[in-house]
Amino acid sequence: MHEKFRESWKAAAYIASGLHSDFPNEKLVVQQYFRDRITERVCTASDAGHVIEDFCKQFPLATVYYHGESSFGFIAQVRCHCQHEKSRGCCRDGHHHRAKILVTLAPVEEGADATG
Repeated sequence: MHEKFRESWKAAAYIASGLHSDFPNEKLVVQQYFRDRITERVCTASDAGHVIEDFCKQFPLATVYYHGESSFGFIAQVRCHCQHEKSRGCCRDGHHHRAKILVTLAPVEEGADATG
């Protein structure tokens, strides 16, 4: 599914509701790609909404791609679609790719007991 939002906090809430219902007890990796930096946080599904909201505060327009089955290599993606591409504050200043946030399942730790 894909949706467009005028406020980034609504995009974060949209993803958080999907993660809460589809992956309630899973550890997730949330990565922010902004200019030439990658920032990563590992969190639970219940905390992911706050992390995503924090990462996309600078997105004036956000497009969300949500794939609950993770068949695309990620569960969710938020892309900035600002219209300020020539300004210094833009995510594309310096000819970088648009800013984005990826949400994936955290890798299973080796040696973890599958039976609990």
